[in-house]
Amino acid sequence: MKYFLYGLHRSGTNVLERSIGSNFPGFPSQSNHTNFNKTWKHSFVGSECMPDEDVSIIIYKNLYTWLESVLIRAPFDGHHIYMSTEKQIPEFYKKIQSIQSIHYFVNYIVTLEGMINIYFEFLKMHKQQIDLGKKVHFISYEDLLHPESYEGIMKSLSKVFGIDHTPKIQPIPSKVSLSLNTIKTLRITILLATLDFFLRILLM
Repeated sequence: MKYFLYGLHRSGTNVLERSIGSNFPGFPSQSNHTNFNKTWKHSFVGSECMPDEDVSIIIYKNLYTWLESVLIRAPFDGHHIYMSTEKQIPEFYKKIQSIQSIHYFVNYIVTLEGMINIYFEFLKMHKQQIDLGKKVHFISYEDLLHPESYEGIMKSLSKVFGIDHTPKIQPIPSKVSLSLNTIKTLRITILLATLDFFLRILLM
């Protein structure tokens, strides 16, 4: 059995890959770093293309944490995420391109509403494969950072992989420093825009 690791940009794929590598030496992810390839680590369709005997490991962040990570710490990744969507699920990309918004990022290309829709579409596409008999295992990035839940994740992966693991301290993710004023301003913008997005859905 092999495993494939998938997650949106800024979801913690590198942290999880290092964690699995240290806990399960000699058992590397079969995902690749070739942009837009079906088994690319940011692929929307990776689980769909995976052999039935293999397993997909999907890492995801809390929605707000993920939006903050992309739009505040690495805003150009928002453009990369849009490009991934256009290449792999073009019909869905057309829908998010039609969204009218007052919340634009990255040279007025990326919208907050578009990013939220992409987040849920990514998870939905991988989750759908469970109903089709694929082996898909979801891991929260936030749980990966907590010492107690981290060990629980590694134990659960040991059962999924069918091999013992070598307990290791979890790696610490790198951070991009920003001024406190910039972080505060953008956090408020994202929070208000996210609340506005969900409020309009409830009122539809």
